[in-house]
Amino acid sequence: MAIGDNLEEAISNLFTDYAVDLEIVDMQDLESVIDAIIRSNTNLEESLNSNNFEMIGKDLSELESLIKRLEELRKEEKKEGESENENEPSEQINNVQNDISTNSIDNRLFTN
Repeated sequence: MAIGDNLEEAISNLFTDYAVDLEIVDMQDLESVIDAIIRSNTNLEESLNSNNFEMIGKDLSELESLIKRLEELRKEEKKEGESENENEPSEQINNVQNDISTNSIDNRLFTN
């Protein structure tokens, strides 16, 4: 990817809005994605204030992809929560059955 037609323009562009800002985001971590959305929104506001339509488009695209990733993570989180909740009733039933069995054995020991 070229950032200028000649060396002087390329060096100049390194220090302007057109420079590529590399930011590493852990796309598996919900908090990291939320922080990236906040930063992206701030960048969008700055681009809007400077009327930089190229950067507005880039910022909107980045914000859109981050929001999609947030939706995916939220769905995954809900699925994990549902599967944990599905296991809870059976665990509770097993605990009650164990308590009943233990109490029955204890009661038989004390009544004899």
